[in-house]
Amino acid sequence: MGQLSSSSAFLFSLRNKDALEPFKSLVRPDQEHLALYLSPIAGPAFGGKHGEELQITPRPKIIPCYAKFGKVFTLPPGYTYDSAETNALLGGKEYFHPSEIETYYLV
Repeated sequence: MGQLSSSSAFLFSLRNKDALEPFKSLVRPDQEHLALYLSPIAGPAFGGKHGEELQITPRPKIIPCYAKFGKVFTLPPGYTYDSAETNALLGGKEYFHPSEIETYYLV
C-alpha cells in the first residue's frame, strides 16, 4: 500500500458531462511518481496521496468521490487545471457518487 509510480498510468472517459468523444489522459512525465496511491482506509487515489486528481472513496454511495483533474494527468484540448468545468468533466460535478466503478489492468 502507499504511493506507486508509473510511466504508463492513465485515466480515461468513455462518457462525460460535456459529451466529448472517449479520451485517454496519460500521466505527465514529471508527475509519474504521483500516479496512484493505495489506501485500505481512504480507497485508491489517482494523482497523489490525497486524490489530487481523482479520489475513489471506499463507500462511494455514501461518501462522495471527487475529481480535481489535470495536474498529474493530461487534459483534453480546451480544458484548464482546477477550473469548475474541468473538475466536473469525469463525474458530472467535482464531488459525485458513481453508480458503477470498473478497474482495468493492462498486461
